[in-house]
Amino acid sequence: MTLQLLFSEKRQKLTVIYTAQFLDANVPSESTILRIDINPFPSGAKKRQNALICKNDEPVVILCIYVEVDDNSLLLEQCFRGLLLNENKIALLYGQHVHLFDTISHEVKSIYFHDYVGHLSPIPDIDSGVWEPFRLSLNTGHVIHPIE
Repeated sequence: MTLQLLFSEKRQKLTVIYTAQFLDANVPSESTILRIDINPFPSGAKKRQNALICKNDEPVVILCIYVEVDDNSLLLEQCFRGLLLNENKIALLYGQHVHLFDTISHEVKSIYFHDYVGHLSPIPDIDSGVWEPFRLSLNTGHVIHPIE
């Protein structure tokens, strides 16, 4: 299964389009594309997934995602994976981690959730005014309609 998302970044009449997709096949070792290992584990890990990041349809980097191996040499991973993009970050959900890849600096920050995670969902910009007709009580979860 290949997941692909697009993000268009506009700067001075130049449109930069980033794409990200999980690769279901191994990438040949002779490939000249930059590879970045994402291995947040201090010991006992195995590479299990690759993600290709492209800029304007040109491969930029392959992210090599590792999963933990326990004391019995069993892989500790989940079956869920997902991608989200915004203007300069790509979020990769894999197992119990979300890895944030910065498209400008190529730095990766890994966040461990200590539990199973099934999906990533974007959060709308709350300052955009879209939410004005409805407000949500953080205490009860009820929709509060504005008084006019």
